Amino acid sequence: MAYTHVSRLTTRLRHRRRLRRFGTLEAWLDAHGNCGQLSEGHDSWNAVLDAGGTSITRTVVWPMKVIRDLERAARPPNDKFDGVVISESED
Repeated sequence: MAYTHVSRLTTRLRHRRRLRRFGTLEAWLDAHGNCGQLSEGHDSWNAVLDAGGTSITRTVVWPMKVIRDLERAARPPNDKFDGVVISESED
């Protein structure tokens, strides 16, 4: 059963006491890392830069939720952004 996870990742990086703004998704990822894009366990990964350039909305699909849970448990913490779950579903 496929598991879809949609989350908003918002930068913690600051420039002159304000959150840094990025002009492209690629620039955001260069500053924050691949954000799961290079994971071997997912079926698909997509992200868009949100208006304002301080966050991305990321959608990742895994074949099963347990695979996502295993990957999440093995991932080191990231102090460059905060993540908020928008939705989760199993099909």
